[in-house]
Amino acid sequence: MTARVDWDAARAELEPLLAQGLQHAEIAGRLGLTLSTVKFRVCWLGLSRPRQCRQDGQKLNHAQLNRTASMRGGAYERKPGADLNERVERHCCRCGKHFVAKTRFLRRCPPCRALSD
Repeated sequence: MTARVDWDAARAELEPLLAQGLQHAEIAGRLGLTLSTVKFRVCWLGLSRPRQCRQDGQKLNHAQLNRTASMRGGAYERKPGADLNERVERHCCRCGKHFVAKTRFLRRCPPCRALSD
């Protein structure tokens, strides 16, 4: 049977390394763990690396608001400046008619939604 993990100690080990921006593979090498173990612990503890705004890596984004949901399945958060009354032109996935959806999550027109309810 495997030994139990001291999650407070695991958090104390991982947080500074993630703050430095190290890749999971580098962290695994430093701690003597496998890559999948490091990824599991990062996910389990709800930790993440600061996300980068660009692919060239010039600008780090530490703002929590740029993340659409928390690591542990938190509530949906709108990005700053997002339109509160968004309208999306759609084709109904059931009947094929054009309609304007109130949110991007609606895929069926109002009559088709009323039929299934």
